[in-house]
Amino acid sequence: MIELREIEMMQMAYRQLYEIENVLRQFISKRMHEHYGPLWLYKAPELHRRKPSIEKLYLYELERSFLKKLVVNDEHERL
Repeated sequence: MIELREIEMMQMAYRQLYEIENVLRQFISKRMHEHYGPLWLYKAPELHRRKPSIEKLYLYELERSFLKKLVVNDEHERL
């Protein structure tokens, strides 16, 4: 059985990990926004990914690419 002390240690560790993760996420988001702009989540991976030929893509990769372009185009229209 887990003792109360162990539970308190796990809660403290989780709280610290949660804080670190969120501070890091905010830092990365801010830097990427500064470097790539407001649509960095879509632009950055596209800029650094090698483009395979369409014949070598799996169906889910084609779907993801198509849907991502729809979302980006929709975001551009809103701006």
